[in-house]
Amino acid sequence: MKSIVFFMCYTFLIGCNGQNNMLADSNKNASYLEYKKEFDYTFISHFPKNIASKDYSIICNTNIDKNDVGLILYSYNLTHEVVDSIIHSIKDIDIIGEYNSEDSCLIVVNRFETYSSQQNYSQPAINDSAKINKNCYKNHYPIPNFIDYVNPDSSLEIKLDKSFEIYVLDARSGKYFEKYDLHPAIQMPENWKNGYSKGIAISKHENTIIYWSIIW
Repeated sequence: MKSIVFFMCYTFLIGCNGQNNMLADSNKNASYLEYKKEFDYTFISHFPKNIASKDYSIICNTNIDKNDVGLILYSYNLTHEVVDSIIHSIKDIDIIGEYNSEDSCLIVVNRFETYSSQQNYSQPAINDSAKINKNCYKNHYPIPNFIDYVNPDSSLEIKLDKSFEIYVLDARSGKYFEKYDLHPAIQMPENWKNGYSKGIAISKHENTIIYWSIIW
């Protein structure tokens, strides 16, 4: 059974158990906490305790078939105060990688995935295999392909516009979660065929914060 959540506060929810539900906004945090319980606490410890925005989406996947297990929270239209406070708190967090969405050398997990292939659960076409292994990837850490971002920039690989700063908090190559025994990811470099990554992407211009924890 497919096990993907794609929930926006004004649409349907497909839960990690595969059931369809319509949730009132007042229940959003209770449901959000249930999604977080799908994963080890240390894996999602940087996620907020509650959802601060009325405009948000949650991507939760526990299906191992396509090397895209994980949890992503998109929080849109936040107040300037909330965004500034998160930016300030970043200074007190250990960061192993800091990138801009326009950077020319980014290791993108499932970089060839499209919104269509994700929704249809089909295998994406690898249209430029030279992007899988590049010399510039050395000392870089993987980040998500943010194909579910509400206003994607098609000119950039990760779909986030140039105002986004991306902070990788932790990333390791290999298998660390017995619950998710994934095959090597064909879209990833040799030293990152399996692994995990967690972090935060922030845009002051868009008043948007994205939290991610992914396994592939």
